[in-house]
Amino acid sequence: MRTATVVDMGSAELKQVAVPVTSPDLRRMLLAYTVSTVGTLLGSGVVLWIAITQVGVSGGELGLLSGMATLAAGATALVVAPRIDTWHKRPVMITLDLLAGAALLSLCLATWAGKVTVWHLTAVAATAMSVAILFAAASTSMLKHVGRDRLDWALGRQESVFWAAQLIGPPAGGVVTSAIGASLTLACNSASFLLSAILLAGISEPGPAAERASTGLRVGAGLRTIWRLPSLRALYVNAVLFGSALMATNPILALFIVHDLGLSAWEYGLTLGVPCLGGMLAGTLSYRLIRRWGRDRVLLGTGLVRVVWLLPLAAIPAGPAALAAILTLQFGLLFTTGLFNPTFASTRMSVTPADRLSSVVGSWAATTRLVHPIAIGSVGLLAEILGVRAALAIGTGLGALSVLPLLSRSFRDRSGQDANGAGAITERYGGPGSVPSPSAATPALYRKLSQYGVGLARGTRQQ
Repeated sequence: MRTATVVDMGSAELKQVAVPVTSPDLRRMLLAYTVSTVGTLLGSGVVLWIAITQVGVSGGELGLLSGMATLAAGATALVVAPRIDTWHKRPVMITLDLLAGAALLSLCLATWAGKVTVWHLTAVAATAMSVAILFAAASTSMLKHVGRDRLDWALGRQESVFWAAQLIGPPAGGVVTSAIGASLTLACNSASFLLSAILLAGISEPGPAAERASTGLRVGAGLRTIWRLPSLRALYVNAVLFGSALMATNPILALFIVHDLGLSAWEYGLTLGVPCLGGMLAGTLSYRLIRRWGRDRVLLGTGLVRVVWLLPLAAIPAGPAALAAILTLQFGLLFTTGLFNPTFASTRMSVTPADRLSSVVGSWAATTRLVHPIAIGSVGLLAEILGVRAALAIGTGLGALSVLPLLSRSFRDRSGQDANGAGAITERYGGPGSVPSPSAATPALYRKLSQYGVGLARGTRQQ
């Protein structure tokens, strides 16, 4: 047994409760997250492989497919995510798992029958993106009442699992696709979502759903909450700038590595796999660093240091040291980002009113996904006009701007928001009806909720 701090939302008091190191619900949720994440990354390249080899799409059609899927997913999430606050979260997550599995299974059958179309691929991609956003919104709400120390530990474990799957999944997916074909690989991915749903069916519902509100009040509530809370607004701007920089520079970084630096195919493969070890290591260390230095120091320090690894990329010269330079910078980037991500996620939860968490997470993910295609297109256009190296320098410079919100006075002087808990923040910014009723906020409920040690927040790596 161990002690964790849990916030009583009815009185905004801090309570010390005993939390088991492991519990059946914790094990099921960790296993469900691991299974679905490995399955997703195992089949991460299959949809594009089918689009290129079976449908024969051109580069322009491929870009259109990605753009349409992203826009559809973003629009869906903006409408649906705010309503998740009024629904029970466990059945929502199970339904989303089943929906993703069904979409992949339909593509599997169409591939086997030779009836795949661009529209089918777009629909499956949009469904997968929508499920990722909405699942993150639902599962994050289940973590809101977890003890602070337990939450940091759980998010660190989740980060480590993600990077381990990222390291193993795509290369293994290529081998599996070559060995058994695209159809069976999709079937394996679909089965991973089914297994995740079965595991989630065995956990307990953490509490009653929030009171229902009109659709007009719910839609857009997440963005309004983000903009009204200074610390939340600073985190949002930081995430948009850094995430857009990463998404925009990834395609041209591949061109830079292969064309400008002249690395071979196997060397390029190393640049994709080896740096993931940094993310794995960070996931195992984040909890210890937070315990030693505090969440705010780790968040600010890693938020500042991670941009340092971006800036030298465009200055790497071609030559024998190019591979070592790329590996070093990418390892450092993923290590510091792996430390930042769980700290960032727990901070966002601690400053967000409990009854608006799903709205905030869903709106956050949806709007950032809508911004990313704009950044990708802009940097790609700059690469055509100015060259790859110059465009890479501009893109990484955009990422460097992400430190400014973290250095702002409104973020650094948060007047003890974390210490006072989300209830105090809600009273200050949320207005009437934002705090759960005292009858719903009993110590017994929070002792039960403190057993939930991990959320299945898929798609949050891009914040």
